[in-house]
Amino acid sequence: MTDRRFMRRAIELATAGIGSVSPNPAVGAVLVREGRIIGEGYHREYGGPHAETDCIRDAQVRGEDPQGAVMYCTLEPCSFRSPTKHNPPCTEKVMEAGITRMIIAARDPNPAVAGCGVQALRAAGIQTCCGLMEEQVLKLNESYFLSTALRRPQVHLKWAQSLNGRIAHAGGGKTPISGPEALRHSHGLRATVDAILVGRGTVELDDPGLTARYGATPLKQPLRVVLDPSLRTPISSQLFQDKAADTLVFSGALNDDALNHAAELKQLGVELVQLPVQDAGGFNVSDILDALYERGVRSVLVEGGAVTHTAFLAAGLWDRLTVYIGPTMLEGKVIAPDAPGYANVVVEHEVDVLGDTVALTSMNPNTRQVLNGLKWDTAPQPQKAGCTLPQEEPHVHRLST
Repeated sequence: MTDRRFMRRAIELATAGIGSVSPNPAVGAVLVREGRIIGEGYHREYGGPHAETDCIRDAQVRGEDPQGAVMYCTLEPCSFRSPTKHNPPCTEKVMEAGITRMIIAARDPNPAVAGCGVQALRAAGIQTCCGLMEEQVLKLNESYFLSTALRRPQVHLKWAQSLNGRIAHAGGGKTPISGPEALRHSHGLRATVDAILVGRGTVELDDPGLTARYGATPLKQPLRVVLDPSLRTPISSQLFQDKAADTLVFSGALNDDALNHAAELKQLGVELVQLPVQDAGGFNVSDILDALYERGVRSVLVEGGAVTHTAFLAAGLWDRLTVYIGPTMLEGKVIAPDAPGYANVVVEHEVDVLGDTVALTSMNPNTRQVLNGLKWDTAPQPQKAGCTLPQEEPHVHRLST
């Protein structure tokens, strides 16, 4: 249980980096000698020192010598150099510090690491044990693991609906559905993603700011993304007029009117990206995700509306789904998302009671399959030359829990 206590602390430290380190993972580390913590660290911001280096420095600041200590780390240390990489290999830092044992929660799915970090440590005579509290770290860094494996952003769909399944009043207009506790929870989700995406209709109906607020303010606000094939979102919309966050609009080919509209948006600092428009008048969801991934987005919160949600559901390109069910009955047409097979794909749900609102969060079973395939027990061993785990050692050393 002592090992779990120290790894739990490393996970707590890693959590502090969420919202600040993407596209890198949130990582925490703890140095221990004779059952006593002598150093703590985490990856604080993208481009900054990694958790292992931060932890070793903390120990030295405390007047502690890392020589001979045990390090608990939430992710396999990186082991490669690259012209675009801001930091040297963490495996080298661990070796230089004289650390004799490492306990690692999760394997790094980055093909440049993916088991090579463990191999480098073992080759240097450092004992490594892997897999402790792995599931918790997979959840903590779900967007990193999924985007690395799938080469697209993690997609989290979110909407609020009434007790009778409506997400807006049929007569139009802004209709409150969930309570203040749910609002704070929703903004907490915003604070953990790289981008927030909506369709033009949502902007016209709600005029949202699309920023994380109510006590959930990240180091950098998420990118605001609008799907507008014909480029008709009003210039007066709040997200075009304020500078609280960057804004990107996906549009189709531009006619003369749209070109004038585009020029005005560009003067306001809005980024415009053109995508092919399908016969039905919308975008291919894969094209959207590819464009966002190329821009560095590794997680996106899709906030609506019904047409946009339905497109992601129908394409099967979603990973998590959060629905806020408020104590409201709305009259009129049901416009909640309705995609083929949607009712049959929701599994392993979580339930949160938020005042007068219930939040249901579910995971796509295909997403669960991908994550399971990244675990130490199931992930393939590295195949690169010079990066094969020694045959005499098993790939996974599990600790008793």
